[in-house]
Amino acid sequence: MTSTPDAVDAIGGDELLYADGAPGSGSHVAIRTLPTREFCFAVVGSLTDSAEAARLASKYEQAHGDIELLAPATKFWTSVTRGSRIVGEGAEAAALDASLPWLAHDAMIHLTVPRGLEQYTGAAWGTRDVCQGPVEFFLTLEHDQAVKEILRIVFAQQYAARGDWPQWFMLEPYAFIQDRHSHGDVIVWPLKALNDYLEATDDLAFLEETAPWRSDKTLERTAHEDTIAVHVEKLLVTARERFIPGTHLIRYGEGDWNDSLQPADPGLRDAMVSSWTVALLYEQLVRYANVLRRAGRDDAATLLSELAQAMRGDFNRFLIRDGTVAGYALFEAGRDAPELLLHPSDVRTGLRYSLLPMTRSIIARLFTPEQAQHHLRLIREHLLFPDGARLIDRPVAYHGGPERTFRRAESASFFGREIGLMYVHAHLRYGEAMSVLGEADALWEALHVANPISVTERVANAAPRQRNAYFSSSDAAFPDRYEASTGWSRTGAGTIAAEGGWRIYSSGPGLYVSLLIRHALGIRRAFGKRVDQPVLPSALGRLRLVPSLSEAGRREP
Repeated sequence: MTSTPDAVDAIGGDELLYADGAPGSGSHVAIRTLPTREFCFAVVGSLTDSAEAARLASKYEQAHGDIELLAPATKFWTSVTRGSRIVGEGAEAAALDASLPWLAHDAMIHLTVPRGLEQYTGAAWGTRDVCQGPVEFFLTLEHDQAVKEILRIVFAQQYAARGDWPQWFMLEPYAFIQDRHSHGDVIVWPLKALNDYLEATDDLAFLEETAPWRSDKTLERTAHEDTIAVHVEKLLVTARERFIPGTHLIRYGEGDWNDSLQPADPGLRDAMVSSWTVALLYEQLVRYANVLRRAGRDDAATLLSELAQAMRGDFNRFLIRDGTVAGYALFEAGRDAPELLLHPSDVRTGLRYSLLPMTRSIIARLFTPEQAQHHLRLIREHLLFPDGARLIDRPVAYHGGPERTFRRAESASFFGREIGLMYVHAHLRYGEAMSVLGEADALWEALHVANPISVTERVANAAPRQRNAYFSSSDAAFPDRYEASTGWSRTGAGTIAAEGGWRIYSSGPGLYVSLLIRHALGIRRAFGKRVDQPVLPSALGRLRLVPSLSEAGRREP
């Protein structure tokens, strides 16, 4: 329908596109206009209700103002963001304010169409992904009911016999399409999401809600349901079964968050430990023990706390050498101590420092204050580049594709994302670690080098990029892996362009919103209480959130 019908010459198929008027093979609707200065039209319809289609056609025969047309979308997005604005002085505060609604938009795309613009056909829910960005995003903006629903869906995906989760899964009615395997850290993320929810809401009754399981063989939901608490007990039993014999360190298994570093030799998966995964599991055990105490289950809480402390002891005994945490440890029979990889003593790969175990151990309060400061110095000296914190101190060696130690890192020809080492998701966790340490200026810097609006002002070598989309990585613009290896020093010097990587993809937008509001603006949650803490002295002190989020303000849209 059109509000300018006098401008229409003909409506038809693709025959209107050709001079001879003969139809082609395309399935098109074409409108040919007369010479005109204005032509307005709308395409409306309904796949299920012809009366609704007719109503919409009648409505849009007349012109409507932009405000009216945008009203439904404005109402929805205002409910998502709570109408939040970042108020402060200067261009950087304005950049944070301008990016907030777009980050919310990108976070919702990640939840509902999990691949984002670079893989636009849609995909499954990644267990690790949905337990991070969406959960932290919704809890930050006090959409607690949405998180509860995510948790119900996730716990209903737990395998009944194995006790873990698939790497990714489709929602009903396509739940039979899922990965039957998962990386070694995936089993930890549902517990992390549950802890986040319970600490934010104090909804301890949720532990007594029931959820089905997935059959390991048929992938169908079981008729039998158990409480969420029982699901967690099964999770913990499975995690303990995966400890390296004689230790309290969970095996690497199929991989961890950085799946470009999966071992090329599959036999190493049961002999390796990821220090980052250990720190993540330790943190969740401590948090869940506190939940159990609040639920009146003191005996179970004590046992879990003892397990966490045993993990801490083995973390320091096996995974830290000469004061520095390793990325990985390889336990081989006949050796008194494991071989450490991504560590100053690493002679196998030559890689010395790994960001993920450092930042997660800070966030988890696994490090002592002295250990935290030591690793902060290492990050600043070896891993912090002009465009953000990088995963390791330099790229994995490339030998033209053949794999020797690690899989994707040694075979990927593309130098971006994890291969290029500045994956923004991990950089944001670095920002979270800075918040834990009270490093407000470092947190402020971390926010802006990952902000698509302010990055080109903040980072001298940042290439122009789309301003209203989250970028999942900052990719040094080397033409190939060989030049990336020989010219790596240019990345630290900031003498090669840093380009934005995949857009919208990953948990990053939700993590950014959480980092900005819950950490940078000093808003904390502790078992149902939202406490405004004084903001540390820095540029952050001039920012505030309007309207402020509080316990009294919690509501569902």
